[in-house]
Amino acid sequence: MIPSKHEIEQVKIVDCRNSISFKLFSAVLLQEHYCKLLSYSMTLEQLPQHKTAVITALTHSDSALLSRIMALGIIPGEPIAIANVAPLGCPLQVKVGDTLVSVRKSDAQHIEIEII
Repeated sequence: MIPSKHEIEQVKIVDCRNSISFKLFSAVLLQEHYCKLLSYSMTLEQLPQHKTAVITALTHSDSALLSRIMALGIIPGEPIAIANVAPLGCPLQVKVGDTLVSVRKSDAQHIEIEII
């Protein structure tokens, strides 16, 4: 049986919608991938206020400073969020677990994070 002109137009519309859906889906996946790539190189100082992230690494070369930071509960794998920022931008009040801790901006540059 030969399809009518109306049936052919309906198929074209469906195909067009599928390709648009596929393009939108591809764009969303690309955006998520791009955001993940960006999040791997993000440090705590770049985290927007009230956004939650997970600490991935501590990169400071001073072992005494790293020990002090880790004693405050800032360790890889822990969730972290910036609760408040001082009027001049330093220090940052961060929430690690249920604890609020103040961190200098210069120290926050050495805390790598990944946004959840």
